[in-house]
Amino acid sequence: MEMGIPCDYRSIFKDRVLFITGVGRSGTTILGKVIGSMKPVYYLFEPAIMKYLAPVEGTDDILRGTLFEDYFLPQVHGRNTNFNEKDWTYSLNHFTEAEIKVRWNLDRRSNAMDFIKEENPLYCIKNPEFQPLLDRLDEIFPGCFTLNIFRNGFDVIGSALERGWYTDEYMAGAIIDYTVNGMPFYLTEEDQELWPGYGQATRAAMVWRTLTEYGFQNNGQSVLDINYEDFCINPYPIIEEIEARFGVRKTDITERHLDTIENWKPETKDVKVNLNMIAEPERGLFLSLMQDLGYAE
Repeated sequence: MEMGIPCDYRSIFKDRVLFITGVGRSGTTILGKVIGSMKPVYYLFEPAIMKYLAPVEGTDDILRGTLFEDYFLPQVHGRNTNFNEKDWTYSLNHFTEAEIKVRWNLDRRSNAMDFIKEENPLYCIKNPEFQPLLDRLDEIFPGCFTLNIFRNGFDVIGSALERGWYTDEYMAGAIIDYTVNGMPFYLTEEDQELWPGYGQATRAAMVWRTLTEYGFQNNGQSVLDINYEDFCINPYPIIEEIEARFGVRKTDITERHLDTIENWKPETKDVKVNLNMIAEPERGLFLSLMQDLGYAE
């Protein structure tokens, strides 16, 4: 018997999906918290299914259906509400208790579908390191928009080293569809040959350079590049852009997030990173991109 799908997920998501991406430790999390706290926005923090299915051709219907039915629809119904404003993976904490109770009264799926037709929400998905998959995202989610945030490479490397990223042990535990022979899938053949002989800092530099370059390769109207340092100084222009583009609005929690960003002071890092920690030929490639972005002379 041929199985049908409950609804046209392609139409539900058309022109209403916002992706946030960037190299890990470049500000994707705080950017997601800010936009995820706006109304009407449903926010997902790094759903693993994106890494499993998005790179695979022919999974479009499965991915759209799973995201909507298993991730977004429960939020529409007000399930698993987490009011913890400090939790990076919160859900619906920008809704009042009364607004959540309205969702609890959507006792049937048809009620929820009617509700979102009127609400016209924005579906926001935060997925770091998806820059190589931007064209693929356009295929799966027609009219989607992406915020690509980038940051000073030295800061990204230092933060990655503090967390123990990119060692052989770390890569062995990565999602298998996101790696090739224990290496990031997006590396060139030349970089794949060099990766095993590189130390942790050089690997982090290679990841930063490769993903940052990928982010700038797709600079059409569907991608907006954000400088992390500029965002920390004044986050409002980006938020105003999202408000105007999608018709969403700030909440009290959004304003608190924005105040926190403006008053944030950089912390002293335990790991000091310099060019001498990066092996050649990666050192020269890394430095060239740092200069192009205005982070080095």
